[in-house]
Amino acid sequence: MKIVLILLTIICLGCIGLYIWQPIHLETYLLSSKVDAKWIAIEYDNPKCSPLEKNILGEVIEVSESGYVCTSSPMEMGWKYSKFYTIDDNNNRNALTESKQIFAQSSLYVNQGNCNVKAEIFLYQSKDNSKVSNERTSFIEIYHPECQNRGIPTSTP
Repeated sequence: MKIVLILLTIICLGCIGLYIWQPIHLETYLLSSKVDAKWIAIEYDNPKCSPLEKNILGEVIEVSESGYVCTSSPMEMGWKYSKFYTIDDNNNRNALTESKQIFAQSSLYVNQGNCNVKAEIFLYQSKDNSKVSNERTSFIEIYHPECQNRGIPTSTP
């Protein structure tokens, strides 16, 4: 009986340690079912925006039709596990698959004078295989006029 109590204590302490340390961070992306195939951008560390919703394991990132999310939350570094879903008006989730509907996940850092952007971008390809423009950083032109004429590529050739 003593050994069982010791093992349970070790397991509980290990779980508490993992919760506090969070070596693997879970990010859940909820894309509106109205989002067309496009580049999705999540901008971090923007003090003009609200923080992301957090749960016990990580963050929930809700992506509207625009494909752009702005948050004051910091970009998580280290190991991440990402789950992607479309969500309809009744809050029904449909899982998306990386390499079938989610492609080219990458981070973007711009720090030029008063133009400071930190973002994650990825390509969402809907089921109908619509053509998507190459303008993966076009959100910078739309949401950051201070970055105009700074030599930041806003499209890929």
